[in-house]
Amino acid sequence: SLHCFQAVYQSLSISKAALKLNLSKASVSKKILSLEAELGGELFVRSTRQIVPTREADRLISKVENLLGAMNEIEGLFDDKHELKGRVRVTSGHSM
Repeated sequence: SLHCFQAVYQSLSISKAALKLNLSKASVSKKILSLEAELGGELFVRSTRQIVPTREADRLISKVENLLGAMNEIEGLFDDKHELKGRVRVTSGHSM
């Protein structure tokens, strides 16, 4: 939900955010609505032509970006565990 919020805030478009996140527009919209319900307030004023962040969204975005940055750093700590290590031995017949 926080990734969706950040993408919508930056692009000012649910469609563009959905493309960026490789999600459907409906999925992004549902995640934003769910986040708004959880937080207890609107994050965007929506119309047929535009989407405008509320004051709450303006205050929230820096905290979300800091949190997502910290999460990326934490995930980076464990990236090297997925690398293969060790010796590989290959055997073959004489014809090779």
